[in-house]
Amino acid sequence: MANKKSKTRENRAAAPAGSPAGPSSGVKLVVGFVAAGLVAMFLWSFAYRVDNPSLVQAPRQARSAQADDHDHDQQQGDETGMKMIATLMQRLQENPEDVDTLAILGEQFMRMGQWDRATQLLERALAVAPANVEVLSMLGICDFNREKYRESAAKFETILELAPQNVMARYNLGVLYGHFLDDKAKAREFFQAVVDAPDVDEQTRQQARDEVKGLQ
Repeated sequence: MANKKSKTRENRAAAPAGSPAGPSSGVKLVVGFVAAGLVAMFLWSFAYRVDNPSLVQAPRQARSAQADDHDHDQQQGDETGMKMIATLMQRLQENPEDVDTLAILGEQFMRMGQWDRATQLLERALAVAPANVEVLSMLGICDFNREKYRESAAKFETILELAPQNVMARYNLGVLYGHFLDDKAKAREFFQAVVDAPDVDEQTRQQARDEVKGLQ
């Protein structure tokens, strides 16, 4: 027993006096690597946004419980998503001017990157409901991805006529004029309006600040 107590005292003496218990140097090293990786990831994502500017889209409002069910079904897999599209197409045959169905279908084709098909459906919806801000927004994003930048800007400018406080439209117009339509003065005006908006989320506000600085 005395030998065991002696060994215990020796082991305790091996540690520096007064040093608190804490992570080992190996753990600290791993944490350091993780932190460095996060910083690198942030810098890369910021650089990517600068080199690859893109538009933002407001979350789609729930149109109906049935539409929400379709969205849930789509998350289960591509096969279910295609069944959902077939069901919506059938509904559209029964009512070709159903704006709700046209918009949902348009959004599904947008998610698949089928911009031309999405545009056809959304233009049909807009013909029935020309003041539908959500449809205009999706059409503006389709135009952007089809490299029709002036047509895209026209959609977002129409949104501002209908909803002057629409921050998403202002941000997208800043991107379009600043990076694609060569009008930095207009771009600064739109981005600054986003920075000054009282109800914008902090991430979007900071992105707009960064854009204003980049345009100076």
